[in-house]
Amino acid sequence: MATFTNAGGNTNGVVGTTSTHDANGVVGHNSDATPRNANKASGHGVFGGTLVPDGAGVFGVHAGVGIGSGGLGLIGVWGGSVNGVGVLGISAPPGAKGGDGVQGITNSEIRNGVFGRNDSTAKRNNDDAAGNGVFGYTRVPDGAGVMGVSGAGGIGVSGASTSHGVMGKGGFGVTGRGSIIGVWGIGDGSGWAGQFSGPVLVNGSAYFQREVSVGGGGNSGDVRVLDGAGRRVVLVDGANADLHVGANGNAGDVIVVDSSGRQTIRLHSDFAALVVGANGKKGDIQVLDGAGRVVFAMEGNTGLLTIGAAGNDGEIRVLDTNGIPRVRIIGSSGDISLSGADCAEEFEITPGIAAEPGDVLVIEEDERLRRCLEAYDRRVAGVMSGAGDLRPGIVLDRRGGERRAPIALAGKVVCKVDAGYGAIGVGDLLTTSPTPGHAMRAADPSRAFGAVLGKALRGLPGGRGLVPVLVGLQ
Repeated sequence: MATFTNAGGNTNGVVGTTSTHDANGVVGHNSDATPRNANKASGHGVFGGTLVPDGAGVFGVHAGVGIGSGGLGLIGVWGGSVNGVGVLGISAPPGAKGGDGVQGITNSEIRNGVFGRNDSTAKRNNDDAAGNGVFGYTRVPDGAGVMGVSGAGGIGVSGASTSHGVMGKGGFGVTGRGSIIGVWGIGDGSGWAGQFSGPVLVNGSAYFQREVSVGGGGNSGDVRVLDGAGRRVVLVDGANADLHVGANGNAGDVIVVDSSGRQTIRLHSDFAALVVGANGKKGDIQVLDGAGRVVFAMEGNTGLLTIGAAGNDGEIRVLDTNGIPRVRIIGSSGDISLSGADCAEEFEITPGIAAEPGDVLVIEEDERLRRCLEAYDRRVAGVMSGAGDLRPGIVLDRRGGERRAPIALAGKVVCKVDAGYGAIGVGDLLTTSPTPGHAMRAADPSRAFGAVLGKALRGLPGGRGLVPVLVGLQ
């Protein structure tokens, strides 16, 4: 073996030159066809070693636009290092823009242009950009550390792993751009095609062909939709199982459209209204009980309201401001129950004449009413309803107005009485008295005919007061 050295010198150990493109400046050849059986720096056609910290064992420079170092074979270029860089390519000529630092080319569909591999089985346990098969870095503002382009409709960048196929970290962790699909993730079996640990921003439309799950593993999920002003107009709240639609300054509606595009159900937030049905599509509302029976039905075509079902009696209750049922329509018995005590009808009160509930009123010539002023007045109309704790159950001819008042026609009513004309006992007939608006005991049967307004249900031995009366004009 011949060795050429320049011991202790400051020039090159070996220099090979040629002036033809069909030959090589230096050629190294190893004719042994046996694979080496140890991880040693041997078995190579040309081997270079250096102790210079930033030097290279073998270094190639092209003075033009060619390739600094090139290789052919099963492994075209191979480099090894204890702690440094196995293969390093730099294209940065002083004062000019260089070419590609490293470029790999293959014409085989079962090989790779560039292949990177890391055989370590230990976790790096830090945030350093290390431990990767291939690592790319750039300082170009709109460049990419690693970029893949497919000129034949394939995949620009593809990742495969039992853990994360592709993972990005930084300002834009992973950016994909394409005329069809920018980023495409595929989940095998029960795996996930993509996972987001944090908020997801979509500037555009999102289409989902299968189920979308948000939250889980002890964390409640929310889905939020913002309008152009940044207001949250739709919120699906996973923690409370709530759906919120609308925002301050942007009223929310819920619209359900049928197969013909008609809005058949709409919840109007501004009007607090539920609209069911559309032109050409009648709207119905149905409520079912625990047994699946329709116990409440509103039919749009007929305007029919049905309450109750076979085996489940229906009932309607109307409550007052104190929550007391005042009117009940009872399906089981077919009854209408009214909590009021009398049947009344509204009449006009004479202008300028004071009248209040409990007053005894008589008819004037113009069909108006005023308080009674004399005994045994056959023009008696009745007692004004609403005194004491009794209220009218039904009011006929109700028109409203300051000068209209309900007069009891039948039932019970509380009446003003004056026992100064004779003590009043239970069951006594009552008639008008000279005391304005008061009744008295009808002690003279000959004068009482046609002037009786009812029977006392409670007595009053003396003075004036209020007593319940069973209405009965005679």
